[in-house]
Amino acid sequence: MILTTWNMQGANHPTEVKWQTGVANIFANSWSPPDAICLQEAGQVPASAMHRVSQWFAVPGGGGAMTSIDIYDWGGTGRYSTRKPPRTIVFHLWDVLGHRVNTGVVTKDTLPAGANVHLAWPAVGPVSRPAVGVQIGLEWIFSFHAISGGGADAPGMLAAIAGFAGFATWRVGGDFNRTPGTLAGIIPANSVVCPPNRPTHPTNPFAVSQYDYCVSRGNAATQGSVDTSIYLSDHWSVDYAF
Repeated sequence: MILTTWNMQGANHPTEVKWQTGVANIFANSWSPPDAICLQEAGQVPASAMHRVSQWFAVPGGGGAMTSIDIYDWGGTGRYSTRKPPRTIVFHLWDVLGHRVNTGVVTKDTLPAGANVHLAWPAVGPVSRPAVGVQIGLEWIFSFHAISGGGADAPGMLAAIAGFAGFATWRVGGDFNRTPGTLAGIIPANSVVCPPNRPTHPTNPFAVSQYDYCVSRGNAATQGSVDTSIYLSDHWSVDYAF
């Protein structure tokens, strides 16, 4: 599984700059195109995306409130000889007022019509944004944006994802708003933090924080490679080869 995680710092769909220059460019020009990109602060879905279906989920403790994961087809070409099927965007609109702090996963290949998706919330502890998950092959891939100021909801969220996935392989790419070492000893059994190989905040030349990385089922940590080629956000993207 080739995986990238990126906090886009609020994409702007009317111009699609971050979607086209950022997300599409990652797929087109990476040393090995990722199977999926986990996006945080994903803004609005690009206007060129075509809505396919909504899948609805109950909001825990929401008194019957429901929220949806929306699945879109995006990109691709119609030429028969060189036809490229569209990618799939799995998107959760959480920031219904600002339309900025939303979460999603974009897959390199088109997901089947009956795609398995999931929204995860911590069962206990602080609760904010849900994590967005999609099954790719036999693996569950989640995108997660932890609460700012320390990522207090991260342990509970990881426990919820591990409990949902069961014996399946799961990986969480996200902005954890806390450094990898702070999760030591409080992640689910048989899981590992996969840190980036350098700081992930380009806007501060003195920053040493590593907030963007993956947590994965298993016991062998894979180090992520920070990609400094796309300067469109206050976060660099981080690439993984599992």
